[in-house]
Amino acid sequence: MDSGRLQPALYGGLLIGVLSALPFVSAGNCCCCLWVVAGGMLAVYLRQQNSPFAITSAEGRVFVPKLLVECGLAKSNGEAMRVIAQGGVQVDGKRVEPGTREIEAKSGTTLLIKVGKRHFAKAKVS
Repeated sequence: MDSGRLQPALYGGLLIGVLSALPFVSAGNCCCCLWVVAGGMLAVYLRQQNSPFAITSAEGRVFVPKLLVECGLAKSNGEAMRVIAQGGVQVDGKRVEPGTREIEAKSGTTLLIKVGKRHFAKAKVS
């Protein structure tokens, strides 16, 4: 599990554990596990704060299938390659040509990725 998902889950679990262990909050425990809901909300909030996704580049180049997977626009590298082969991917308004595996991206830039007509994501290259 990557740190972007692990940290919010740990903080949410810590909140749940601490609040559930306090004796004076037993009334809250009776109200449909209020502390579990609060911990889950904290985890979701922290996870959303990690967007846009940070993508590492090697010598100014980004592997496009990995970019799509890490941004949640494809479930696997294979699916990402199929979408690229069908011509359904744009990065910063420029179509990624079929067969392209890497694109130029300088460190510190933010990329706008579009897959199909309705799926968008932003990624910051680090």
